[in-house]
Amino acid sequence: MRRHQIKLKRAKELIRRSSEHFAVDVPKLTRAESVELDGMELLVANDVPMILVNHQSNLYIPFLGAVGDQASCPSVTVDMGAVPYVVNGADVMVPGIVATDDFGEGDVVCIKTEKHQKIIAVGRAIKSSEEIRRSRGGKGIENLHYIGDRYWNGVNELFPR
Repeated sequence: MRRHQIKLKRAKELIRRSSEHFAVDVPKLTRAESVELDGMELLVANDVPMILVNHQSNLYIPFLGAVGDQASCPSVTVDMGAVPYVVNGADVMVPGIVATDDFGEGDVVCIKTEKHQKIIAVGRAIKSSEEIRRSRGGKGIENLHYIGDRYWNGVNELFPR
């Protein structure tokens, strides 16, 4: 795990690129760091972990801790029976999805619980929201980042609460 400061210009470029995939709101950027976590780059802006980037696959996803405050994306709501599987890294199956916002295939999607509306994971849509509503089975969302994964735990080591 490497951690180092980066130029604000580079941080702004990462934020600009990620905003093509999901909404990002960073108030005045004063400090930026890059942390290497298992092949992904984590952008830390103003001491807040914000964006996970895989440069090889051009994948930009919001860090779970930033979703809601500094980042947002369309979401799916899963029933409580799906929650234990999702927080263990399973992809989201269509029968477990009870509601969706509008999104296209390949979009970054937040996954939240039905009971508490808490975001527990971030994934990439395998099917569009329209296809998910029409479909009766199969995978709907590829799980990319979830509470308790190696990125979540790595950040908790670096930034204890």
